[in-house]
Amino acid sequence: FVKTRSHQKALESFRKGRAYRRAVELARSAFPNEVVSLEGEWGDYLISQKQYDSAISHFIEAGHSVKAIEAAIQAKQWAKAVQIVELQDDTVAARYYRQLAVHFASARDFSAAERYFVKGGFGQDAIEMYTTANMWDEAHRLAVTCMKPEDIAVLYIGQAKEMEQQGKYREAEKLYVTVNEPDLAIQMYKKVRQNDNMIRLVAAHHPDLVVDTHLHLAKELEGEGQFRQAEQHYCDAKDWRAAVNMLRGNDMWEDAYRVAKQHGGSKAAQQVAYLWAKTLGGDSAVRLLTKFGLLDAAIEYATDNGSFEFAFELGRSAGKSKLPEIHLKYAMFLEDEGKFQEAEAEFVKSGKPKEAVLMYVHNQDWKSAQRVAEEYDP
Repeated sequence: FVKTRSHQKALESFRKGRAYRRAVELARSAFPNEVVSLEGEWGDYLISQKQYDSAISHFIEAGHSVKAIEAAIQAKQWAKAVQIVELQDDTVAARYYRQLAVHFASARDFSAAERYFVKGGFGQDAIEMYTTANMWDEAHRLAVTCMKPEDIAVLYIGQAKEMEQQGKYREAEKLYVTVNEPDLAIQMYKKVRQNDNMIRLVAAHHPDLVVDTHLHLAKELEGEGQFRQAEQHYCDAKDWRAAVNMLRGNDMWEDAYRVAKQHGGSKAAQQVAYLWAKTLGGDSAVRLLTKFGLLDAAIEYATDNGSFEFAFELGRSAGKSKLPEIHLKYAMFLEDEGKFQEAEAEFVKSGKPKEAVLMYVHNQDWKSAQRVAEEYDP
């Protein structure tokens, strides 16, 4: 037909035989108005043969944009699909925004996915995409533009609770803090006994409650018998004395001495050592105080505080050289108490009967003064 210049019949034959390439070539020279429709038919034929990729360009030539887009999508030629969609007006393009977004989300091209979700009016889907990917900062950035604050809070708190159950505490914390609910994160850490993280959040969000929180934890831990941890919280609350008392009360004297020395200095440590020694008594007390170099200081502390029985106990165990000094201080104590006869006996034991004489003279008890003087210092 071509050779006999029967162009119309040739064109029909090419169409019937699906020889669209030859048909288009003929139409360009003989029937230019038929080219567009032929390109469209060619595209439809390729689609029927599942040759989606090949069909795209023919639909474009035919001006069938919708068919071109769908062919590109079927062929998974997403870049081509995007190019064609971007050239369409919104009435056409809007049909494909969600489909494009879903593809890009599955390909983890979240930026492109967000763009098409938002352009198509599917902002909630974009937020869900980010939350599924644990990209909570991005989710929040988008959520504040299209969700009510209370709805955002419900979304984040619900997700945070799920993460808590999965043991993902840091992730849960971030969600709570993002929606200004740090107290829920604090409660979470308290529940799972992550006290350091609990304190960290209290310090960040409620600095005025840090000391009270340390004290609360310290008392709670003390009640559970976790004395070392309780000690740390007492000391962090600047209440080292409470830590010392707790340790003393549980016969943890070495720890009590350590805490007192570390936080209260040598004087506080001496007082603890003194009390420790009192619980031991006798030679054990002397050995302990000697170990710390505190024997003389302990005897002096005991006499200064009226603990003469303990002072004598230490003096007798430490060696008799200390006893006269203790007797003398005891005598002076008894004198101040008005117990003159007992004071006299102690002055004599201290080897200072003259002090007893002066005591009686001071109190105008001349008879007793003369008696002592004649008996001990003739």
